[in-house]
Amino acid sequence: MLIPYLTSGGTEYKLFKSYTETAIDVLLSRKVEISNTGSTGGYQSVFKPCEGKSPIMEYLVACGNFGPDQYGRFFYNSFEKSKRLNDHIFSDGHITSGQSANPDQMEFEGAVFFKELNRIFSFSGVKAEFDLFLSILSGSFNSYSQAKRAGESATLEDVPRIFSQKIHLIPATKYQLQNMSYAMGQVVEKEIALRDKK
Repeated sequence: MLIPYLTSGGTEYKLFKSYTETAIDVLLSRKVEISNTGSTGGYQSVFKPCEGKSPIMEYLVACGNFGPDQYGRFFYNSFEKSKRLNDHIFSDGHITSGQSANPDQMEFEGAVFFKELNRIFSFSGVKAEFDLFLSILSGSFNSYSQAKRAGESATLEDVPRIFSQKIHLIPATKYQLQNMSYAMGQVVEKEIALRDKK
């Protein structure tokens, strides 16, 4: 069965699916337990924050593999994290949805605000710390894309630096963080190899 796919964003967002799935594949190849439910994917979304109202969705895509029984929950959670973070950005200065998470109320970690982009990146489908990792990964690549489009001297080699400025936001073990950094590096290496082929 096909996973529902939806996008309303620009062409640079279409690359997020590839980045996310590569990172998931790298983690799985290293036998990292990214999920308690057997899911190896979820929904990636990007929102523009709006004060006093709901954030504006720019992009939503299904990444990786997960069952039809999980579509609705992962879809909803990706939105919920972004909406909740949007509200707390303006009232409390929050940077991640984890700062207002309440798992007992089905309110989880997994969304991050990139102030320099004025965008919220959210992922839902795996463990909370890996949801947040995949959100930061997407935001890091988007920072590079935006800088390049603005005519700045940005290169793919800058992406790990951008990522390293946000990794402290992830509530993960040292082992998990090492594997996240490794996965980020592998995604960048793959993209550099593709760039150099052109």
